[in-house]
Amino acid sequence: METSQWRLFYVDMADIKLGKQSGIKEWKVSIDGRVKTLKELCGNDRVDLHFGRDAKGELYILTKADGKIYKLVSAK
Repeated sequence: METSQWRLFYVDMADIKLGKQSGIKEWKVSIDGRVKTLKELCGNDRVDLHFGRDAKGELYILTKADGKIYKLVSAK
């Protein structure tokens, strides 16, 4: 049984400067105050994610395995 953890990394566009290296950040999912892996979020071994924005620019993640849509908000 494979026990690997799915991880998602990103670069903040505001940090990108010509000739400079920008930091790579790891995206963490927290639901009801508990950090979850992407595998736990999708409820499936196959992590198939889609991202989208609404008319107000809000960012959403869609998990194909369970058909759910999550609104991304910053951690406070």
